Amino acid sequence: MDLDLNRPALVGGARLLLCTDGLTAQAGEADIAGVLSAFADPDQAAVELVRLANRNGGADNTAVVVVDISQ
Repeated sequence: MDLDLNRPALVGGARLLLCTDGLTAQAGEADIAGVLSAFADPDQAAVELVRLANRNGGADNTAVVVVDISQ
């Protein structure tokens, strides 16, 4: 299994997305960014991202965690 690991500098107001390839295989970066921008609540954004993956075929299991960075 290949693992993509990035260590971005996290600053207050940033949003962190952790997800499986079940999302990234079914939705492009622009669509994912659109959902993250449209939903202020991180839990709701995560639910909507799973829905997006499922609407686009849902060929794999999709796990999504959205975290808002406060500091």
